[in-house]
Amino acid sequence: MALSGRPHGPFSARSGHRAAEGQEAADQRLGLTGREAGDVQGVRRRVEQRRAHAAVAPGPALRVRTVVYERELPHLKHLATMGLTYQRRRAREAGFDDALFVGRDGYVPEGSIWNVAFWDGEQVVWPEAAVLPGITMQLLQGGSAKAGVPWSTRRLTTDDLPSLRAAAATYSHCPAQPLAAVDDVPFPGDDTALTDALCAAWAEVPWDSI
Repeated sequence: MALSGRPHGPFSARSGHRAAEGQEAADQRLGLTGREAGDVQGVRRRVEQRRAHAAVAPGPALRVRTVVYERELPHLKHLATMGLTYQRRRAREAGFDDALFVGRDGYVPEGSIWNVAFWDGEQVVWPEAAVLPGITMQLLQGGSAKAGVPWSTRRLTTDDLPSLRAAAATYSHCPAQPLAAVDDVPFPGDDTALTDALCAAWAEVPWDSI
């Protein structure tokens, strides 16, 4: 990387910052002032500070409700977000924390601004559906192989939820935000196997030299 026209050695930043997801994008930029531009050690310290906050600790488990909704061109990231923002707001007005979408075909794809992962007692299960493959989800799947965390994709309906042991939202600010319940299906808070698995996978995500 060159600062003020002078080349310096590489330093590292989390791979997930290459494409910040959703509304958190503005929080994931590294800004340099003119005074810092010639001080690579100062920049390195700032990157290391960012590293410490790259993924915040999970907050209290969330209660989400399902709603039949499909994002337009779900595999693409785009600015047509009014519908999902509306569904998230409606869920909050109804006393929930967020919304989990269900397609018109009956299968569960993703949350409002997050991917969803489940634990079936043996492995992490990601919905097999038309979703936006979030950067955090992709990094977790790659890190799972290194961490020895088993995972698979599976077509899931709301009827499958009672047979699953845990659920979590994954997005740029938290790779393992537990869900307390989906509609009236509770997930016991004492089962940390899913969040433990996701955090182990996240710990294996490499840093990029920039």
